[in-house]
Amino acid sequence: MVFRGLALIAILAACDSARDVALVLYEGTGGVAVLKATPSAFAGSDSLRAHFAQGERYLQADRCDSAAVEYRRAAARSSIAAWLNAGVARLCAGDYGAARLALARGLDLAAQRDDLQAALLGNLGQAHQHLGQLDSALVAYERALELHRQAGYAVGEALILGDMGSVQLMQGATERAFAYLRQANAIHRQGGDRNGLARDLDRIGTVHFFRDQADSARAAYAEALEIYRASGHRRGQAGVLTNIGNVHVDRGQLDEALVVYRRGLELLEDPAARANQLVRISGIQRRQGDLEASLASLRQALSLRRALRARAAALAEIGEIHLQQGQLDSALASYRGELALYSGSEIHPSQRADVLDRMGNAYLYQDRLDSALVAYEAALALYDAHGHPRGQAVQASKIGQVLQKQGRFAAAIAAHRRALALYRAFDLYAEGAAQFDYIGHIYFR
Repeated sequence: MVFRGLALIAILAACDSARDVALVLYEGTGGVAVLKATPSAFAGSDSLRAHFAQGERYLQADRCDSAAVEYRRAAARSSIAAWLNAGVARLCAGDYGAARLALARGLDLAAQRDDLQAALLGNLGQAHQHLGQLDSALVAYERALELHRQAGYAVGEALILGDMGSVQLMQGATERAFAYLRQANAIHRQGGDRNGLARDLDRIGTVHFFRDQADSARAAYAEALEIYRASGHRRGQAGVLTNIGNVHVDRGQLDEALVVYRRGLELLEDPAARANQLVRISGIQRRQGDLEASLASLRQALSLRRALRARAAALAEIGEIHLQQGQLDSALASYRGELALYSGSEIHPSQRADVLDRMGNAYLYQDRLDSALVAYEAALALYDAHGHPRGQAVQASKIGQVLQKQGRFAAAIAAHRRALALYRAFDLYAEGAAQFDYIGHIYFR
């Protein structure tokens, strides 16, 4: 059985007496797992209800953008359920900025509906998380968790606990990540939600992996994989296989990683997920020295037009291969294409900054100092706006190196001193010492 659209678990709406089911757990083929409203939660005219029903059909068919349009038409300014599902559809489509706006609009209307408010908050947390706004994600998750617990919604509680664990992992807080994931795991085991349990085990395995506990990671992944296989959950199997491949990569076992990544690719149906897997496969092929095979995988990923982020990642990898081959103009063309894909989309600022950094490096190899400086300064501005100290330090140091090459020594020293202060704040002494070397070379030139 392939899991597309609605998952197995439904949650009763919050009210003083029993009513029709208002929320269900939705799992999309792209890996999103969120709460969405059922038609019984929608209140509106027959014509608006028709738009809501069409949105349901589109979402079931993974036509997420079309679903979002229909839900938006059904909203008619005041339908909480329609705004909730419009946000779900935007999450499904990977349009996290639009998802955040739709969910926030629903929250403005949901003061009297704790059940829908909790679902909106949980899904809003996912939008924030995908946009790299981790503190905002945690705030939304904590509010959703409180509402689910007050209502006794174990399914919603477990879903949020798992998401909170993933945010803590992204922030490097592995102990807190374990604590949340174990709570989610216990609820799923008690409730018999096998796919929820597999999702927790997959995340627990990743926490072990981050802590260099490879054997424990493999054990958790193996249990998750077995559960997903038993239920026929292809996307879940592919995700776990990818994580197993990551363990192989970490241990330098590239042949084994390539086999596992390809097994994952065979299971994937969603274009974006397939494109991401092809990028991973390309990275292994590049490390094995098979550049032609790597480029072929990347070109296949680029052909999957629905997968904006994966296409951008493919262009980044193509650029790196061209750079490795010394084809700097071709590398820059790939980077520009990657940057163009990001324009107009609410992508995490650090990803745009990373493209600009790589462009600066290519310009520097070409001795195009003015262009390199412009690229590095643009990357620094993004890191400044986002509050990314490590990125700020790296770009300040590179700017200092370019300014030194241009003979602008006072400005170069100021840039390296800024980098030094940032590195010191994070106890990165080796990187800080390098700034002293750069400054010393300027003084004793």
